[in-house]
Amino acid sequence: MNSVTIEFYTDFICPWCYIGKERMTKVVASLKGQLDITLIPKPYLLYPTIPLGGIDKSVFAKKTKPGMGRSLRDEAAIEQLELNYRKIERIPNSRLAHKLISTLPDNELKWNRSLEIIRDYFQRGQNIEDEQYLKAKLESNHNLHDTQYEDQLKEELEEAEELNISLVPTIRLNKAVVMPGLHTAEVWTRYIQRASVMKL
Repeated sequence: MNSVTIEFYTDFICPWCYIGKERMTKVVASLKGQLDITLIPKPYLLYPTIPLGGIDKSVFAKKTKPGMGRSLRDEAAIEQLELNYRKIERIPNSRLAHKLISTLPDNELKWNRSLEIIRDYFQRGQNIEDEQYLKAKLESNHNLHDTQYEDQLKEELEEAEELNISLVPTIRLNKAVVMPGLHTAEVWTRYIQRASVMKL
């Protein structure tokens, strides 16, 4: 069976990433038995200057491009998702949530936890900076403020910068094919299948 490693770059506060993670989860499930797929969540900070404690969502509302809301709703509808912006009070700093993912022992658990967190944010308006909430997602008694997790996050963010990633979601297939942006399930499936037979 051919294998593919999918590195999936997202930020927890990105609605396109939420839709993308749900879509990619279904894509990978549809290829089960055909390909050996390793799915790895990778961090990206969409707005790295957001302070601890976040900022009022009204600040972001002013930055929204005309038509973006409609496009988001259309894409969300394809996956039967709802973006509950009314429940979101502030746009959080997502660094601690990203560091939590790095503490987890395997890629499947990392993916599942990252999916839980982004769902909680966009479905329930969960404050994903809240340390009690994040600690409940831990597998063991890790200190999220430990420098090793900050160093790991810094290294992964630098990797994203070296790949010239400026748009999320972005996927990298077998460390060779980089696809920025949200795509249809059909397009992602086709590229994953192609990557599985590429000679690197």
